[in-house]
Amino acid sequence: MSTPTMSTPFPKTTNNELFTNKISNTNTNTKKNSTNDRINPSISAESRTPIITPISPPPTTKDNSFNNDNDKNSNKNSNILAPFNPTNNQAQCLSLELLSLREDDVLFDLGCGDARILIAAAVQTPGLRCVGIEIDPRYYRKAIDSIASYRRHADDGGEGGDDEGEGVVEGGSDAIEHRIHIHLGDALLLDTEQHEQHEHDPRTQDSNTTQTPISQLSTVRHATCVFLYLLPEGLEKVTPLLERCIARDAGRNRAEEGMGDATGGGAERKFRVVSYMFRIPGWNPVAVREHAGGCCKVYLYDATSL
Repeated sequence: MSTPTMSTPFPKTTNNELFTNKISNTNTNTKKNSTNDRINPSISAESRTPIITPISPPPTTKDNSFNNDNDKNSNKNSNILAPFNPTNNQAQCLSLELLSLREDDVLFDLGCGDARILIAAAVQTPGLRCVGIEIDPRYYRKAIDSIASYRRHADDGGEGGDDEGEGVVEGGSDAIEHRIHIHLGDALLLDTEQHEQHEHDPRTQDSNTTQTPISQLSTVRHATCVFLYLLPEGLEKVTPLLERCIARDAGRNRAEEGMGDATGGGAERKFRVVSYMFRIPGWNPVAVREHAGGCCKVYLYDATSL
């Protein structure tokens, strides 16, 4: 699968135009006679494939749902944080390297698209739990299909990994379909909605995330790391959410100090954030990695970035 060039990642147009242009431009090899066909974003949906190259593209619907009035209205939602523009493999590798994931982490992707970085992270780090939030129903379905396709490929005898054969899917409860959960909804509202639904469930209030069902993990209470590939205005919108995560960790640290670390457990993972392409406004990165000749960057942030 070819990856869109990242030298000019987003045209300077409105968000709605960005959303349409980025999807339609990913299928430039498709030639249509009709002008409407050339600009219809639903055409490019069939050309997108999961990150794992041995897998065939998951089945796509033929109902032209993008032209449905409900889908049009959902795409006008002011909380759409960025158009879909897939993260290339090199940027994924740099992001996961900076995050230094381990099995007790909980990785969130706000605006997860087809879930490719969540799949890569779950395969690379056994035990890791991953949560994606996607506001667009089309890419939510795409994410679900990508995870299922990855599993089917492994069941059919494929390695389910990259060209070097890495990332064999584990069986049983550690299989990636049990460690990746995708929410269809607004990343800015998910925590509030989950709190209202599960406020009386003690498992959702426990800082020990292993006791919380993956479908009930929330950004503010449980995320130890977050991946972002958003426009600057999208990053600005999620900044208060990230600051709440940092404040959560600071509160836990003070509580542990007051108790003299009576838990006797291992060190809690520090909250960290990786942002691809764009800096978080007002934050200072603790590390930066470059690729594509330096024109594309991956920024790492933690509590010291504020």
